[in-house]
Amino acid sequence: MSRLQRESLAKYPTPPTTPLEALAHVLAIYEDSPDDMVILTATRNIYPEAPFTGLRLGDLRRLLDDHAHELAEKIRSQPMAVGFEDGAWEAASLIDPEVTS
Repeated sequence: MSRLQRESLAKYPTPPTTPLEALAHVLAIYEDSPDDMVILTATRNIYPEAPFTGLRLGDLRRLLDDHAHELAEKIRSQPMAVGFEDGAWEAASLIDPEVTS
């Protein structure tokens, strides 16, 4: 098990159960990773003008920035999986501190 896996398991002992929890989980775990980190690859080397299509970590961050308050409210207000409450609250705080103050 890698260091990242051990640290993630210690901080988040149960997996996320909703798409919003999953987004918060990914962004919290990879908070120190660069924007160009590939998260999801749709295609490679199909389009000459775009050798890669998919989502990078920076894309997720920009999507979140565009909808920060709305997503933080949803994360804060929806029931969370057991053991993920603190992580979700922390993620909501990172997304929009006003929501959790």
